[in-house]
Amino acid sequence: MSKLVKLILAGTALYLAFILLTNAILIDNSKPIKSDYIVVISGGDTAGRTRKGIELYKQAYAPKLLLSGDAADPKSPSNAKVMKRLAINSGVPEEDIIIEEKSKDTHENAIQSIYKLIKGGPQQQIILVTSPYHSRRARIEFQKAFENQTIEANIISVNADDKNWGTFWWLNPKSIIIACFELLKLPVVVIRNI
Repeated sequence: MSKLVKLILAGTALYLAFILLTNAILIDNSKPIKSDYIVVISGGDTAGRTRKGIELYKQAYAPKLLLSGDAADPKSPSNAKVMKRLAINSGVPEEDIIIEEKSKDTHENAIQSIYKLIKGGPQQQIILVTSPYHSRRARIEFQKAFENQTIEANIISVNADDKNWGTFWWLNPKSIIIACFELLKLPVVVIRNI
């Protein structure tokens, strides 16, 4: 076997290992169960995440939607407000929507969401909706944020469709970059939350 063939086989094996490990490490997806809140965090494909939250709401998995995220541009409406508009236009009653507009990242999404949920009682079941590549890191952040609070929450991570992440994400250069960044961020979050 020539050196070139060996290199191609080794490269293919490494890339296959990267794909399998990325799917196993980054993606945390559970079946939704009846809950108190559906929390949708902005970022990635915010519209796709919001549509999934709306779908779960309409399937009666929870009576309330909490939409979380500020605006990248301070002159424009927050992501939470844009998500709320999409939810209302999709038939979700305004009184069933809570918005959180302060959070700039996943860590803040978790902390700021707690301030909105803390009025709900000592124990809560929460469906957390985000993109597949972001789901494990988001769940870790939310679990840690609830750890030192007066309320307890069971976090169920449910993945939304994301235009940047499909079944064959590993064929899309943008998705590969997203995966690499998430693989770098995840250990930081795990270490910070120990």
